[in-house]
Amino acid sequence: ATPTAEAGEGVAGGFASIGSVIIARPEADAIGGMRLVLQPADDIEAFMDLGLRPGDALVAIDNQPVSSNIAGGLDMLAAAQGKPSVTISIERDGVVMPVTISLPQGAPTE
Repeated sequence: ATPTAEAGEGVAGGFASIGSVIIARPEADAIGGMRLVLQPADDIEAFMDLGLRPGDALVAIDNQPVSSNIAGGLDMLAAAQGKPSVTISIERDGVVMPVTISLPQGAPTE
């Protein structure tokens, strides 16, 4: 079975999550800029089953770059709720690759 993730809360806390699987946190890069780095939330196996590895840098969400706008990237992750899927582009070891994540369709949250 392919794990799915759902958009979660957390923008005000300086990070955003996609369900209980992925957390994106701002971190300084090697040249003093900021980027969003992906980490597993609770289940590292589900995180890795999505094709992600701890430390992957988030480059784009649905082809919209996030590298120069960390707050916008956090908002974009939070806004993924309600979509059937989201495609994120990650950078790992200098290579950028797309990862598509299916989002469950549930009842609206309050």
